[in-house]
Amino acid sequence: MTPARQILLTLLVIIVNVFNSPLIAQQQSCALTIPSTEWQVNGRENAASVKPGDTICLMAGSRQFLSISYLHGTSAKPIVVRNSNGIVDVSGYY
Repeated sequence: MTPARQILLTLLVIIVNVFNSPLIAQQQSCALTIPSTEWQVNGRENAASVKPGDTICLMAGSRQFLSISYLHGTSAKPIVVRNSNGIVDVSGYY
């Protein structure tokens, strides 16, 4: 795994864990829920309906890979990616 990918994966894990707070989870609804059988969140494909300010929920479970691409939020309305119903484990590298 390249150092850049390792840093990106670490940041993603931190973001997902921070937004797993029950209080935050109650305040935010999921605009899109990604099942544990999917490893890709792509703003041109399965996440085309996601817009700035939306929350994407990753269902709990293990994934060998996780790719998040082509999502466009703003500083005022970021797109939030968080886990839902438990731990999201990404154990592989690409």
